[in-house]
Amino acid sequence: MLTKIDHLVIGAKNLGQGVEYVKELLGVEMPFGGVHPKMGTHNLLMQLGDDIFLEIISINENADPPKRPRWFALDDPFVRKQIEVSPKLLTWVVNTPDIDTLIENAAFPAGQPELVTSGEISWYFGLP
Repeated sequence: MLTKIDHLVIGAKNLGQGVEYVKELLGVEMPFGGVHPKMGTHNLLMQLGDDIFLEIISINENADPPKRPRWFALDDPFVRKQIEVSPKLLTWVVNTPDIDTLIENAAFPAGQPELVTSGEISWYFGLP
């Protein structure tokens, strides 16, 4: 398996704002994805193709805040100000068979590989 784009991430001030944004742009309603307890976020997730997804992510106001910065810079004041106005494309995420080597060789700070969960699903992610 090669390293490849897995999903595009759009940040929103809340999931309702994200649903409306995608509905207006694409004419579809995104289904609920899940909750990320470690990061204090939740998301909507929609499959775009065989192996690529569109994600809307927002801070979960009903969750305890994490003891670290949230992923995708959701705690950054600049990002928060922007998504208050309208959802924004924040980044892309790749899927790799070797996250340790990918992070070690990245041309940018990619965090540390840590196990994260959403419901019964778990995966390793480079966290800040």
